[in-house]
Amino acid sequence: MGWYDIAIVGGGFSGVATIANIVRDTTKPLAIAVVSREPRGVFGPAYSTPRDEHLLNVPAANMGLFSDSHRHFFEWVTAQGITAAPGDYLPRKLYAQYLQSILDGARDTAREKGIRLDWFQGEAEDIEDHAEYLSIRSGGEGIDARVVVLAIGNALHKGDASPVIDQPWKFDFKTLTPAQKKIALIGSGLTAADIIISILDTGWQGEITCYSGHAALPRAHLAGYDAAKRIALPPDQYISQRLSTIMQALRREIKSGGREWHYIVDSLRPLTQDIWRSLNTTDRERLVKKYFTLWNVHRHRYAPHIAERIDAAIKSGQLKMVKARATSAEHKPDGITLSLQTKAGAETVHGFDLAFRCTGVDYKTENTPLLKNIIAKGLAKPADNDYGIRASDNMLIYRDRPCEMYALGAPLFGALFETTAVPELRAQAKLISDAFLEDSIASKSRAIG
Repeated sequence: MGWYDIAIVGGGFSGVATIANIVRDTTKPLAIAVVSREPRGVFGPAYSTPRDEHLLNVPAANMGLFSDSHRHFFEWVTAQGITAAPGDYLPRKLYAQYLQSILDGARDTAREKGIRLDWFQGEAEDIEDHAEYLSIRSGGEGIDARVVVLAIGNALHKGDASPVIDQPWKFDFKTLTPAQKKIALIGSGLTAADIIISILDTGWQGEITCYSGHAALPRAHLAGYDAAKRIALPPDQYISQRLSTIMQALRREIKSGGREWHYIVDSLRPLTQDIWRSLNTTDRERLVKKYFTLWNVHRHRYAPHIAERIDAAIKSGQLKMVKARATSAEHKPDGITLSLQTKAGAETVHGFDLAFRCTGVDYKTENTPLLKNIIAKGLAKPADNDYGIRASDNMLIYRDRPCEMYALGAPLFGALFETTAVPELRAQAKLISDAFLEDSIASKSRAIG
């Protein structure tokens, strides 16, 4: 398949951001390969939804792909003649069109600069070090490059061969009928919110039951949010402290600050990676097990009008939130039966017409074959508690001159904690682009994770 200066594994947001930065900033012709399980123009589960009601959970003015142009997406939207305000939560399918325009623009620029940009559709199964180059193994073929970037996106929790629908965004909700009376959702994060809204949009009148260990839906963004109300939290109260000390400081700030909690959580965000990196292994594990859900529901919020509709469904009784973990599902004569684990013990519930898996991101490397394989070869080191892989402060995960490998996004959860939202991803893509193009930065990096 030829030899490349750099090969990027993944064609979603992270991959496109890496391509766009390299093509924009390089001053020399390059050969770039992209290896993606999806065809060009499909940007992962979040942005491949065709549904208008599936919205971004970040205001348009902060969704720009480039770290030096946060308003780039909003400016693109207005250039298309679309009426929108900077604080609007726009459809994710529109964001996919934006990513396509970025990719198309990168291809045009690549041609102008004499850059070879090739796209290979296939699953990257393994990576091998051949001393002078790295080889990405995909479907029995090898794609060889001096530098590899893992932009593999979020690995979703997968179930067994049960009747639970694992890709709920692809379901045709127009097929719901009055004869169907009960729907189960397994998980209660942003994916569950998407599915609830899609169901409500059809006018379906049946019962929706949402099962998760905490039964907590995301919180809503604050209507009329004023970014000027964010504050600079004192780093010394949060970084290099015990987790218990950090939680006490955060509670004090929320109680005494005279601001809605939204501003305090957002003020904490610039410190979260440094806080995580300063925690010992025990406190990291405790944070994930005890507080990660609490953080997620307050940090990853949805639009106020989405919250209003979901709250109304709960008040009417159409939507029920139940604290229980679904352990298995099977077809029975009366419908789908779920086996649950509750605080009181094991339970079984019957008679569901449909069940959707909405359990979100799987951070464990053991469940991502590519990461598992490169760790076994010594091409990456696992982060604490198997939450992804370690990296340097410029996203370098492996170096044996002349070969280098970088990663960004979810695989770095164990190293960075906050690493899956657009603001973090666009910054990581720029760091990788700079390190690759300047080449000298990598030698000055320090380990994180």
